[in-house]
Amino acid sequence: MTDTRTLSVFTLTDLVEVTPVLLGFPPVESLVAVACRAGSVALVARIDLPAGAPESMLAQLRPMWLNNPDCTFLLLVFSEDANLAWSALGAMDAALPPHTLRLCVHADGTRWHATPGDEGLPYDARHGRLCLEAAVEGVPVLGSRDELYELIAPVLSEAETDAAIERVFDRYPTSRSLIHGALALLERADAGALVVDADVAAALCMATRYRAFVHPALLSTTRTNAGARRDLWAAVVRQVCPCCAGVPLAGLGLASWVLGQGAMLVVCLDLMRQVDADPLWSEFLEAVNVRAVHPGDWAGIAAGGLAAIERHRGAA
Repeated sequence: MTDTRTLSVFTLTDLVEVTPVLLGFPPVESLVAVACRAGSVALVARIDLPAGAPESMLAQLRPMWLNNPDCTFLLLVFSEDANLAWSALGAMDAALPPHTLRLCVHADGTRWHATPGDEGLPYDARHGRLCLEAAVEGVPVLGSRDELYELIAPVLSEAETDAAIERVFDRYPTSRSLIHGALALLERADAGALVVDADVAAALCMATRYRAFVHPALLSTTRTNAGARRDLWAAVVRQVCPCCAGVPLAGLGLASWVLGQGAMLVVCLDLMRQVDADPLWSEFLEAVNVRAVHPGDWAGIAAGGLAAIERHRGAA
């Protein structure tokens, strides 16, 4: 979930129906692990169902329960193939430590099942109570994971981005003026007073060539400003050349993670692997994702500065 909004879950059907809200899209042919602590969702992870042996699936999710031994885990497989679903759930159930509380559920698109072969109960993945409540609260559910990529797809032509770069060079003729100007733009974004056009996006992207901007810009991300930072970096990614979007993608991934939006973090990591991204931040975010680090840990990591980033970066 994001920000401070909460949704009340009362039944197992609610738990199944809230999963698309937690992810941002309805999972298909997926295993979703929901870690709950003290009646609230602590972490959510989604991976594709394996076509064969589940070893890779187990390896991806193992850090989640190792790092959260006090959590109760809801393991859901969304698949039309009941045999595949219960095979994956059986492997996960066997891999979890014996003392860990868990609940296994198979959802086939229209009904969820607590045991193989049972009649199941109906659910609505797109129009259930919780999806509708989330939409009213401003947390809509997208149609699919592909729509996350579409949200940050480039919208400007090469000529338009080149023209914006020329204007930025004219406005900020030195690296010092560019860094100072970009930090000022960041402050305006945090205050909700910035419209991100092609020139703003170009200035922020060009400033990411300098660590004097990158490190303070990313380390200053907080739970309070993460929503504004997410929107800012998403707008920048859309309006710059994809090959130059490594740090903006890192900023978007970081803000999304802090907000608990792990699906967008995964999208950013995927796109960062395709460009020349800053290894410090790309490897840090990769480690955060692989180790299922809780977003609540970010405040302590950020307070430790670059040394803490380096420690977590090397712990993947």
